[in-house]
Amino acid sequence: MKNKNIRTKIISNFFVVILITILVFELAVIHFVHYFYYSSMEGILTNEIKLSADLFEAYLNDDLNNIVLQDYDVFYKRTEAQVQLMDNTGIVLMDSIGSSDLGKKLESEDIISAQNGNMGKYIYKRNFNNINVMSLSAPLKSRGQQIGIIRLSVSLEKIDAVIQSIIIKLIIFGIAVSLLSLLLSSLMSLSIVKPLRKLTLIAHQIAEGNFHIKAKVDRSDEIGELARTINFMTENIQKKEQIKNDFISSISHELRTPLTSIKGWAITLQSEDYGMNQLMSDGLDIIEKESDRLSGMVEELLDFSRFVSGRITLQKEPLNLVSLAKSLSTQFKIRANNEKIDLIVNYDRDPIMILADKNRIKQVLINFLDNALKFTESGGTVVINILDVGEEVTLEVIDTGIGITQEEIELVTERFYKGSNSHSHTGLGLSISEEIVELHGGYMEIKSREGEGTSFKVILPKGGLFRE
Repeated sequence: MKNKNIRTKIISNFFVVILITILVFELAVIHFVHYFYYSSMEGILTNEIKLSADLFEAYLNDDLNNIVLQDYDVFYKRTEAQVQLMDNTGIVLMDSIGSSDLGKKLESEDIISAQNGNMGKYIYKRNFNNINVMSLSAPLKSRGQQIGIIRLSVSLEKIDAVIQSIIIKLIIFGIAVSLLSLLLSSLMSLSIVKPLRKLTLIAHQIAEGNFHIKAKVDRSDEIGELARTINFMTENIQKKEQIKNDFISSISHELRTPLTSIKGWAITLQSEDYGMNQLMSDGLDIIEKESDRLSGMVEELLDFSRFVSGRITLQKEPLNLVSLAKSLSTQFKIRANNEKIDLIVNYDRDPIMILADKNRIKQVLINFLDNALKFTESGGTVVINILDVGEEVTLEVIDTGIGITQEEIELVTERFYKGSNSHSHTGLGLSISEEIVELHGGYMEIKSREGEGTSFKVILPKGGLFRE
């Protein structure tokens, strides 16, 4: 499921609110317009029908049939409405336009109301032209007695056309306002989204270890408060990082002296004949090896401390990678043979030169080879590939070992990460290697398939030393 970004949510929510508001407003306006025009027409008909009823009662005689024969024009000569006269049963005695209702008995709502002595209204559609018609009926009285019914009917075609025109204009207005609100909400959302994007980028950089970055605080709202909180957080992280780094550096330096003494005395005791038995000799050998292992851990911690504090400086010089790889291959050959692992060096030509810090690149390659041999079982193969690719060189160590899970492959270069199958003592080797490669302007790639092996690849610029 695709996640919506915050700008889309702001625009969509704002647009929905505006759309609902416009819809409610237009429905209310349409209802009011319809009510206004229909009520106005009803008022006109009401006045006319009351005038006709009053005129009948005041001046005309009480014989409805005589009126139909002699004076019927009194009821319709002053109105454009259709005028119908009926007896009390609803039979049409006179029709001003001579419609088919003449002589018929009508039983609509308005006529029933008039039969009961009240004025009635009825709106309906004519069958032959499907046009709305409004009819008002009122009782006709003589000397206080109801002797008939008068009915006025008028076509609502023109009124409906005016209402329809207004509705179309309202719809066009609503669409225009909706589009305008969509545009405005899009522009307004930028005032929220832009600073949030900047803070997100800053948060990403903090997550990647850049604790010196600062968020710009130029607002007094919640976003400004968030920026201040991020700055406060980075300041605290920097303080704690500095305390941690100072501690690591201090303890590493403090460990060096006793380790040197322990190893020195172990070597001294082994070199002299003090009548030691085999157990004592083996113990001194273990002390020496464990001292070397601890010294390696201390050096890794010191390197880590130097990298994070920015105290590393590279001593670059022309370096033949082929020669370096051959030298390390010879150094690791005994270990590989003991573990029955084939160690192979491949290169497309000799020499392949780069401008680099020899000791640091050697440190990277030693780390790769150590990991490859450590995780490759007996009968496996470790290959060193060195390729010249124009202005860059590729240094790759491939093994046929146990591999790395896809869940862990993105984490193996994290500081102090050891992994589920790691034999690392500090979890800093690959992290330091990546730092060294990046200081040289290169980058590192790690590919692996669980159970099939791992590839550690480094791409380094030649640093001005191109193909000879």
